[in-house]
Amino acid sequence: MKFFTKKSALALIVVSTLLFSLAACEDDTPEVKVYSDRVYVSDHLFISTGVSSDTLPDGYISIGTVETLLSKTEPVESNNASNCLEVGSELYLPAGINLDDMTSSIKLYGKDNTNDEYEIFL
Repeated sequence: MKFFTKKSALALIVVSTLLFSLAACEDDTPEVKVYSDRVYVSDHLFISTGVSSDTLPDGYISIGTVETLLSKTEPVESNNASNCLEVGSELYLPAGINLDDMTSSIKLYGKDNTNDEYEIFL
């Protein structure tokens, strides 16, 4: 009793060769880095906490607005730039804050033009 004919044996060899060659192939597509939600202001990078608030805490003042909206694949490295808040979104920090004081966590609040909530960044 023959299990394989010459044609089925040849087909099995071709399929096996294709499977091995596909497994050995590397993806030549460059990996695209996707950044989390960020705002850069006053030479400091703030990253979203994923939390928002209906109100602004006491003592916070407007320090300007988002001037540049970047894509999630671009690093946020220039002042008043964001990859999540629309251009014109208000930015708030505590009055008189020293951003170089590394002993406390400073929260930045960003009010997006599309809703009435403040997104919180650290």
